[in-house]
Amino acid sequence: MQLKPLEDYQATLKEAIRREEDAVDFYERSSAVVHQADQKSLLKRLAIEEKGHKKILADFADDVTTPPTGYFVPSRYAFNPALKPGLTVEDIFKTAIELEEETVNFYARLLVYFYKTGHEEVFKKLFDVEMKHKEALQKNYEAFIQQ
Repeated sequence: MQLKPLEDYQATLKEAIRREEDAVDFYERSSAVVHQADQKSLLKRLAIEEKGHKKILADFADDVTTPPTGYFVPSRYAFNPALKPGLTVEDIFKTAIELEEETVNFYARLLVYFYKTGHEEVFKKLFDVEMKHKEALQKNYEAFIQQ
């Protein structure tokens, strides 16, 4: 069965919200495992920001009256928010960087999907913030492994 554009659009936003929920869950649980103050603070801040993204998407879904035409093909989503026992701080940050990379790719696709609908700015903003998350995580990870 091929989805109609409105159904496709709604499924796409549900997927985006689910990804944000996974990120919140991962960052909250990771912050409980990490003990260094800077790392803990970064993970807690990212969880708060991801909650904000979920709200932006939920509000956006309620406000859009003209969804894009065409069909959205999401990027691969292999992230599993479960924390395995024995994960090291290094593993947590590697996983977080991968999560943000997948999210950046996803929002890049959404930016194209919503191009010229008048709504692309929402996804540009989310893309930019997720890119900053990835950069902050990479910087923190690099500082950690140089210790």
